[in-house]
Amino acid sequence: MAEGIYKRGDSWAIVINVGVDPVTGKRKQKWVTVKGTKKDAERERTRLLRERDTGQVIADPGRQTVAQYLRHWLRTYVATNCRPKSQVCYEFKMERYIIPLVGAVPLAKLTPAHIREAYAKLYTVGATGRPLSARSLQVTHAILHRALKHAVEWQMVGRNVADNAKPPRPTPHEMQVWTVEQVQRFLNATDTVATPYGACMALALWTGMRQAELIGLRWQDVDLERGNLRVVKIIQHVNKRGTVEGEPKTASGRRGIALSGSAIEILRRHKIRQNEARLRAGAAYEDRGLVFANALGGSITAARLRQVFWATVKALGLPRISFHGLRHTHASLLLAENVHPKIVSERLGHSNVGITLNTYSHLLPGLQDAAAGKLDRLLQQPVPRADASEG
Repeated sequence: MAEGIYKRGDSWAIVINVGVDPVTGKRKQKWVTVKGTKKDAERERTRLLRERDTGQVIADPGRQTVAQYLRHWLRTYVATNCRPKSQVCYEFKMERYIIPLVGAVPLAKLTPAHIREAYAKLYTVGATGRPLSARSLQVTHAILHRALKHAVEWQMVGRNVADNAKPPRPTPHEMQVWTVEQVQRFLNATDTVATPYGACMALALWTGMRQAELIGLRWQDVDLERGNLRVVKIIQHVNKRGTVEGEPKTASGRRGIALSGSAIEILRRHKIRQNEARLRAGAAYEDRGLVFANALGGSITAARLRQVFWATVKALGLPRISFHGLRHTHASLLLAENVHPKIVSERLGHSNVGITLNTYSHLLPGLQDAAAGKLDRLLQQPVPRADASEG
């Protein structure tokens, strides 16, 4: 029925459109009955339209369950707006943890209590008999909160009930980084590691680049003469989808990084070795222009890179850190040398310097002492006095 006011016996029926059901594609309408005069009905219709246009009218989701809504959200919004790796993560978290526990609940009747009870079960028992960590539960909550936020925006529910269902807070863990001496030992060893893994690990320390950025780096984005490179492509391996190429997810991630003389020399030597590998492979080599290509010119895998990295760390007897720990080490060493945090932030591709400071400031307790000492020296300097003869 079209929008409008209709006489129904001794009352008036107001019909307004409140959107389209995202699952069925059918138009949804709200009916309101008003007793009184037609002017009363017109005033009520004006109020309802104003509420609808300001996002206050709630579309009736009918019998749609949480499971139906989340799967539709995954198929439509997530599939078209999120990166492949995020898509797989979102689907796994919702299908494994949320849908089995609250999926049968009608979306309109989902409450904070439902979510809190689900979180408590996941944290103590888990979905398959293994409790979730607080960190994993926090990620799951963030995804569910985002999904329900869209339900509010699409006028399917009146509020985001996840706002009032907080997961346990993860216990902060100390970030592991290497000392200068440990970094030097590692860099010396990378020159003996098989191509391309040794050079890739070394560049991770010299630039602070992410793993996917290193794997996706191309020679056309490296300028050895000017001593810089551009991060414009990434390559990731996504479960069930294989190797996926893309771009950094933020504008700040697409960045330039200045190369030190040592980094340039590493890349020069690596290029020579790569050319030798190309000649050995002959016609089987497919040149894709990758800096860190495998023996046949294709992209290396993150799993193999980590395997080689950990084997090298173990052989050297160094403290075990993640491959991402090379990025943390790069940042901490620069900050310890008083490199301005804004510069460090730009090299890392952080969206703002606050992320850099929040992430790494606890690694540098000496900065607080230095700041206090500088202020002390500043304020203890003698203050020039005015000439007594003046005035």
